[in-house]
Amino acid sequence: MNIIPTPKVVTGGAAGIVTAFVLYELSNRCHITLAPEEASFITTILAFVASYLAPHSNPTPEQVAEIKNQ
Repeated sequence: MNIIPTPKVVTGGAAGIVTAFVLYELSNRCHITLAPEEASFITTILAFVASYLAPHSNPTPEQVAEIKNQ
């Protein structure tokens, strides 16, 4: 079993983290407050869009064979 995440998974996770950080900073520095539901909605939508736009990872036949041999 391969536990290395695909680029789509990494992109979605990174987008979620960046969005959460930006919303946190807006709250602290600019005193812009959002309801938790709104912040969650924004984070989820942006992570979905980033994941959707990220490239697929199509492994080569050699990579597939190496994964199966592990």
